[in-house]
Amino acid sequence: MFGNRRSLMTKRTKLTTGFDDLQKRAEERLGKGFGPDSYRSPSHGELHRLVHELDVHRIELEMQQEELLKSRSELEESLDRYMELYDFAPIGYLSIDRNSKILQLNLTASKLLGIERSKLVGQRFSRYVAFEDHPIFGEMLSSLFAKKSVEACEVGLERVGWEASSSSLIPPQVKDSSDRLITVRIDAVVSDDGLQCRMALTDISEQKRIQLDNTILQATMAQVRKMESIGRLAGGVAHDYNNMLQVMLGNIELMMLSDPSRPADQEKLTDLRHSVLKAAVLTQQLLAFARNQEYRPKVLDFSSTIAEMLTMLRRLVTENISLSFIPSEERLLVKMDPSQIDQILANLVLNAQDAIQGGGSICITISGITIGTATPGFSSDLLVGQYVRLTISDSGRGMDTITLENVFEPFFSTKPFSEGAGLGLSTVYGIVKQNGGFIDVSSEVSKGARFDVYLPRHTDEQDVPVSSGDESEAG
Repeated sequence: MFGNRRSLMTKRTKLTTGFDDLQKRAEERLGKGFGPDSYRSPSHGELHRLVHELDVHRIELEMQQEELLKSRSELEESLDRYMELYDFAPIGYLSIDRNSKILQLNLTASKLLGIERSKLVGQRFSRYVAFEDHPIFGEMLSSLFAKKSVEACEVGLERVGWEASSSSLIPPQVKDSSDRLITVRIDAVVSDDGLQCRMALTDISEQKRIQLDNTILQATMAQVRKMESIGRLAGGVAHDYNNMLQVMLGNIELMMLSDPSRPADQEKLTDLRHSVLKAAVLTQQLLAFARNQEYRPKVLDFSSTIAEMLTMLRRLVTENISLSFIPSEERLLVKMDPSQIDQILANLVLNAQDAIQGGGSICITISGITIGTATPGFSSDLLVGQYVRLTISDSGRGMDTITLENVFEPFFSTKPFSEGAGLGLSTVYGIVKQNGGFIDVSSEVSKGARFDVYLPRHTDEQDVPVSSGDESEAG
């Protein structure tokens, strides 16, 4: 582009010089022929030669003018191409002075900032840098002008949005607060005169998001590997322990049958048998946590299934605790293993009982709910669809923030080890996830706790629900 400009200036200079020479020669000829000291008429040959030379120079002028017009057209096209490459480059370019005042910028830079270019010129670039990144940008700018070397940094930019303009080439980009902050890499260099610096802005927001997602994914994978290891350990221990319990239980029952005439011994054996059965429940929890037990899903009427368990649940809780049940008015079907529903209810009710000191109440509620993107509290972790919600609330002592964060962790418990292994809620969590549901817990200290279990609702009305106690039905 600059070579074309120099060529154009050279041709213009030659054209001017040639015209001046021709004018000077014509004046000299006319002066000799009509001067006061030597007056004579020019000859016919001299006039003919002069006219010829004028014609030649006229033709040269026309040719040079044509070349100049052509060169000008090429220069304008080259300038247009340069401005197009500059304005629509994938990287934002701008020039600022020592005080970060914007002197010049391309359209990509104005798009990154979300403001029209004409309104950015003269503004301080630092006003658009995120507040927490001001020290980083200020240090980079000071070092840049002091050392006059290439500097780089990463900062956040606040996008304030486009102002209304019908002639704007770039449409508004800011839709909500999540779009207001972007992360850019700044590569800067000082100009030759040392009065300004030129910066290249590269949007790295997507790269940062991917890095964050990878970090979260790695942490999740580490947690999954830990849970798998714990699950394998728990499963192995549970199998061996269960085999030993079967031997113990068999021997106890044989002893009870062999000498029924001694009531004191029978009472001791009954207590021992009861303890062995409680230990067997622990092995079932371990196997459920390890997901090694057989899984037989059936279509169940959820409210009816819970109602059938109320007698057993009331035996689990102490007399000073009131247990109430509010079934759903509509028919709600789920497809899952009945024994898993037993484990969910037993663990949650026992957990609620342990949280109640003295007297209190536990309430079980069943309801249907549809989860959508407009549902309050909806997040990307939830699947849109219809669910059956099982709510168990208590009037216990509640949980603090640390307990809430770890409530579903395996072997985490606020009780002494002799009173609980910390597998109850983790078992519930595993069963709910295994069936495609999710669980939510809310609690405050001294204000009780609430567990909401969401299980996918079975919508095929042609399937006939079975009783939870009917084991003859195929799963």
